[in-house]
Amino acid sequence: TKPSAWGDVFVIKLLPGGTAVDYVTYLGGGNDDYGFAITIDPQGRVVIGGATYSSDFPVTTGPVRAGAIEAFLARLSADGSAIHSATLVTGPAADYGVSVTVASNSVAYLAGHSYSSTLNGLTPVRTSRGANDGFVAAIAADGTVTWMTFLGGQRYDYLSAAVTAGGQIFLTGDTESADFPVTGGAADATCGTDGTCNQ
Repeated sequence: TKPSAWGDVFVIKLLPGGTAVDYVTYLGGGNDDYGFAITIDPQGRVVIGGATYSSDFPVTTGPVRAGAIEAFLARLSADGSAIHSATLVTGPAADYGVSVTVASNSVAYLAGHSYSSTLNGLTPVRTSRGANDGFVAAIAADGTVTWMTFLGGQRYDYLSAAVTAGGQIFLTGDTESADFPVTGGAADATCGTDGTCNQ
């Protein structure tokens, strides 16, 4: 049954060719929940990334909700009948998980953006620099967040997609920060035609 009268995440699995629905399931708590990303891990489990307003979102491990809206990552069993693991990526302000990728070792990487200066009480690899920074969090199959980092400059930065290949993590998004940490030898080292990034 649907968890609440508010908006909830849903997952649909179609049979090959779209000929029929294999299963449909809800995921959520007593307030609004949003599913923004989905993929499959090497064990065939469905991995969902999103954001929740629900204080009772069905987490299996990790911290309790710290802010008004939190990023989440959940894994469902391959047949959609159970939650394998679910955790929040949470800080004192709003946090959004909008992209997820899973490596061959089943570690999931949740990417998004955050208004918090810390997530899950972890020391970030790179600290937050602006009002809103992109983030990526590494999450084991049991839902444990093993590390996280912020990516951004002094203005607003968003990560919107992630993919893994050969043990590497690739991210993309958009930035308003002219001081976004561009590397030497970059194809384009300026933000916008005049380097102002709409500031």
